[in-house]
Amino acid sequence: MVRKRKAPPAGDEAADNEPTAVNETAVPTRLVARARVQQQQQQQEGPHEVAQEVVQNDPQEGGNENNQQQQHHHQQQQQQDQDDGILYAKARANAVIGDTPEEQQFSRFLAGPLFHCTVMARRVLYHNGFRSLQELRNMSHSSIPEVINQMITTGYYVPNLSTCRYEKVYAIGLSLRHSTLFQGLRALAYHSWRIQRTVRYSMVTQQVLTEALNDYLSYEKGATQAKAKDKAEPNKLTNESRFQQHLEQLDHYLRNTRGHFGAPLAYITRPDVHPPPERDDLAPGLPTKNNELIRRTRHDPTATEFVEDNTKVWDVLHNMTVGGPVYVWVDTYRTSRDGRAAYFALKSYFYGTLEEHLMCEKADRILWRSKQENLSLSFDKFLCKIQFAFNIKEKYGSPLTDMMKVQILRQHRFQNDRLQFEISHHFNTDKSLSTNYDEARNYVRRTYTILSRKSL
Repeated sequence: MVRKRKAPPAGDEAADNEPTAVNETAVPTRLVARARVQQQQQQQEGPHEVAQEVVQNDPQEGGNENNQQQQHHHQQQQQQDQDDGILYAKARANAVIGDTPEEQQFSRFLAGPLFHCTVMARRVLYHNGFRSLQELRNMSHSSIPEVINQMITTGYYVPNLSTCRYEKVYAIGLSLRHSTLFQGLRALAYHSWRIQRTVRYSMVTQQVLTEALNDYLSYEKGATQAKAKDKAEPNKLTNESRFQQHLEQLDHYLRNTRGHFGAPLAYITRPDVHPPPERDDLAPGLPTKNNELIRRTRHDPTATEFVEDNTKVWDVLHNMTVGGPVYVWVDTYRTSRDGRAAYFALKSYFYGTLEEHLMCEKADRILWRSKQENLSLSFDKFLCKIQFAFNIKEKYGSPLTDMMKVQILRQHRFQNDRLQFEISHHFNTDKSLSTNYDEARNYVRRTYTILSRKSL
């Protein structure tokens, strides 16, 4: 006997496992593929075709056996699907998101106890640019709360590799607390990049993020106040002889004025471009945060902040020297506006050619005055003054010969006529003293001491 029955409607079995828009990510790939194969087979056969079955012996008994087999098969399939779903859900819970090792490490950090982000939240964060510390550092501080709020309220479309299509998901688990944490993490990443230190995730705590955020906000507030206050720049340098005073004013201004990098402008004029290695340097924030910024802030010609700060230093030097005798050393860098190069060129002139010239002039004045005032000076003071002048001449490359020093020594006039006669007579008799300043000085001092005691 032949009995006809209708084929089951297309997709009845797959409908039990069809995911919704929100939890579609929890569907195993194998189940989706199986449902698609069943749909294709049913479409080829046609939804309204009938299947003929030949039932031998008792038709009611054959139908019962067939139904039992179908029910048993259906129960096995449901149990297998349930087991696969549990395994798939566990795998997704421990999933690491990211293509590069840096992105994967950042994903593990977000899943840790500080942020405690779910897989869904990390997926949404990843597709919104929260992929690594470098990308977070490039974000705007004010835009982070807006992006986080959009993830929580309106959702975001992300690709689903299981179904090969986009789905709208919500960042489950994110809250306004994460906005503050991400702002602190962004401030920490930017500060560490600026001072060329490596961020170690094991050292990142809520207290560290809070301090980094407070430092960033205090800098923003201080920068706004500084722009409104207009700090006074160093005075104009019109007299070369006062260069040390002007350089001290300049260095004080650079140490107390922050640039676009958020560091004092003195980092532009530090002697060493590269900071010391972290293993040889002081701990972070020591001895003070400003000193650390001056010591370690990066010199990066490709960074806009560094270029603007370097230009600012040149502007300060230009305003300090324009119209003065040393402006030529700053004007050389007018095209490049290289403040660092202009600073060291000016300093090299001050402590090189100019200092040598000025100090030699000072030594000549001391020797001239000692000759004019020798009657009012004691012999000991006279020796101290001419020796100071001799040392200056020797330090700056213009040393005097022994014969010249002896001639200056003999210019001193003693109030005691006998002493003056004895010294002059001995110098005329012993010609070797005229070429040996040390022996001549010792002789004059010894004779002066002996005759001074006898006169008393």
